[in-house]
Amino acid sequence: MVKRTVIAVTLMFTMFLLFSEVTALASSGSLESVHSEATINNDGTVDVKQTWKYNDNGVFDGTEHYINMNASYGYDEAAKGKEAITDYVVYRNGMPMEFDENWNINNSFDFKAGKYGVLEVGENEIELTFGITERTFNEFVVEYKIHNVVKETEDGYKYLHWTFLPTDLSPSPQRLTAEIHVQDGVEIDKVYGFNYEGQVGFLHDQRNAVYAEMNQGKYKDNTTLNIFTLLKDENDLIKGTYDVDMTLEQKAKQILKGSDYDLDHFYSEHFESIASSEYPWWKQLLSFNFLMSLLMSFFPLLLIVGFFGFAITVAGAQRRSLIKDMDKDKVKKLTKDKSFYYRDEPDESANSTEIVRELIVSQKMDNNILSYHISKWTSEGVFEYLHEEEQKILFFTSNVITFKLHRDKLNPKSRLEERLFGEFYGLTDKNGIMTTKDLRRLSMTKITKFIQKHKEEAYLELEKMGYIVNNGGKEKPLTNKGTKGITFISPTRPTLTKKGEELVFQHAGLKNYLEQFTLINERTSSEIELWDYYFYMAALYGITDKFKEELKDMPNLSEEGKRKYNMHYGNTGTSILSNTVSNAVSSAYSSHSSSSGGGGGSSGGGSGGGTR
Repeated sequence: MVKRTVIAVTLMFTMFLLFSEVTALASSGSLESVHSEATINNDGTVDVKQTWKYNDNGVFDGTEHYINMNASYGYDEAAKGKEAITDYVVYRNGMPMEFDENWNINNSFDFKAGKYGVLEVGENEIELTFGITERTFNEFVVEYKIHNVVKETEDGYKYLHWTFLPTDLSPSPQRLTAEIHVQDGVEIDKVYGFNYEGQVGFLHDQRNAVYAEMNQGKYKDNTTLNIFTLLKDENDLIKGTYDVDMTLEQKAKQILKGSDYDLDHFYSEHFESIASSEYPWWKQLLSFNFLMSLLMSFFPLLLIVGFFGFAITVAGAQRRSLIKDMDKDKVKKLTKDKSFYYRDEPDESANSTEIVRELIVSQKMDNNILSYHISKWTSEGVFEYLHEEEQKILFFTSNVITFKLHRDKLNPKSRLEERLFGEFYGLTDKNGIMTTKDLRRLSMTKITKFIQKHKEEAYLELEKMGYIVNNGGKEKPLTNKGTKGITFISPTRPTLTKKGEELVFQHAGLKNYLEQFTLINERTSSEIELWDYYFYMAALYGITDKFKEELKDMPNLSEEGKRKYNMHYGNTGTSILSNTVSNAVSSAYSSHSSSSGGGGGSSGGGSGGGTR
């Protein structure tokens, strides 16, 4: 009897706890997702559109949703520097809501139905509010414009550093995503994400949009999408930016303090991407630090002459390429002349990828290396297409390709190729079978490390084989503010030998040939034998699209040429496979993990939001 009583009491107590948990959850409903879209306008403002998806079926005591933000409501030119929100509107389930100028959180559920408002709760702090209206599944679209939010550093760099959401949302969102877009003529040079667990990167591998995404169900009380985007505005299209009293170096230190990111990586990533004078000398001359030193100096003329010399030296040091030390006429021919060709295979005893890197100073060179190997494996049958099928999940459909990797057909030309193939093969099952869905597990961190390690190994190999000579030179970092990351190169650093210069010209000539293939009327047997090679070298040079267009215009394309063309660019399974893998790798490579800490100095999200 006693035993039965204990069991009954235990069951009742358990049911009570479960019921209490369900009731507590239901009292506030649930927040399924928040998606934010921001567009940077050329007048320096930013348009924001947020979609909040709530399940309000279980909201028993709440009457409204709210968003706390560190901003003022209404734009005042006199309040320069303070972020301000205007053009605030809210839609519920596709229908516009009515603005209530005198929002009162104590009003009833019915009074707030169909209405939205704003509360000024402190200095430069507001709450955007909107009535729940119906206890059902609600989709609220919140739109507003932000002023004074695109900033410009003393040394001429423009950026947007915005926190999309407040912390401590209640109920907790299951999914958070955001996108940032720029207008035509402007690019995004780099992007970092802070204060959430997830990913951040370039949308569709394009430089005009970035995205951020929290890992599903990983929301914590201090989670928010804090995104820093460095802008590339070479034509000075964005006006109305707000000047900040710090250099890019100081801003980088501010945002990366306490984060998982490395300051050296920030500099190297950025200044490699501006190798072709993205940071013009006149902006260096007009920097705040320089002007102040000029005014306070007793010898202004001497300083002007000295700084002109410094700017010219920096401009020459920005392109950290071995061809820099070649004769100026040879450099001009390499970079400007498209009339010379090389139709054979360059000396493949040397390392092609790092010699080609001397010709192509681009952030996408690592992507080119990956595309090169994928194209090579396609040609060699290392990737074998098996079948393709359409899979449907809820309302979404996608094509999933299944293929097999043949380790026995691999003919690696470098240790890098072996390492890269190993990463792909590690995604297969015991029979070497893999689908395009498995590519989501590809570790881009490892691939990046492999490529970096390969660069070090390649230069040792090039030196050993007589293509470069190393006289013990070292790179010396500049210490001047605003130029951190640019390096002076001592004249004793590695340089190309005559043999190395010849190899560079071979690759430059082959690149010219592939870009203007239809101009060559003579077809030799050696060219036909090099068809496979041409396809994956075009990928390495980053001119796949140009090469494809050139081949389309060839009326006398041989049968072998047509077969190879279809393999790489046609509608065959192998072609689709190659494109799918390449796109997946490119997309994955353009993103990186966010940081749970750091991100100091952002604007936007405050503390608190959700349902009340």
